[in-house]
Amino acid sequence: MHQLSLILLLSLSITCQAQSYCKYKPKYKINPDNYGVFLIVHGTSFSAPTAIMPTNRTKLNTGFGFYLYKRLLRNEYLKIETSFIQKGGYYSFNSLELLRLNYIEIPILWSHIFLRRKKTFHFECGFAYSQLIFSSRQIELYAEQSPDLNAKNFKDYDIPIILALFAPLNSKRKDNLEVGLRYSYSPFSIHKSYRTESMAMFKDDGIHHMTYGIQLVYKFK
Repeated sequence: MHQLSLILLLSLSITCQAQSYCKYKPKYKINPDNYGVFLIVHGTSFSAPTAIMPTNRTKLNTGFGFYLYKRLLRNEYLKIETSFIQKGGYYSFNSLELLRLNYIEIPILWSHIFLRRKKTFHFECGFAYSQLIFSSRQIELYAEQSPDLNAKNFKDYDIPIILALFAPLNSKRKDNLEVGLRYSYSPFSIHKSYRTESMAMFKDDGIHHMTYGIQLVYKFK
């Protein structure tokens, strides 16, 4: 809870400081159309060797949050999100069980806008810092089923890579609803006892989050 409080206070502080700065620098003003809210519905699973987690089935999970963005160049934007998001998947030892992990996530994304048939699309990529919250009970249940004594040693953070592609849902006059395809993957192991060598392109013996799904966005106007 201390980490969660710190993250929320930091996000609020950054927003307030930005608004205060913009009073003296009008060209950097954060307008009403520079922020919005979103809902994520995605399939989540663990990417891990069979020896660690025998079953790698996909589970449908959700997430929601808000975002703030600012134009850098003509077609380039910097976007910052704060969201609550669920990840995890199924595992199977004595029986098929679900391990759902909850995170507060802050992605920092670069966004590129392009036109196609007079409609505005944009592509996003970047990374996020995710803080694990409200998941200790789920991890204890998982550890009870696992034959590995180190099973419960999950890290309390994750640093995923995020890719997304968005398209408009309504007319250009309003242009305040978007739908996107979103994918994220954790290149580093989310478990303390299972290290990863994936970045060196060698044997990978870690546990990783993998998610893919749909993101619905409402932009304030």
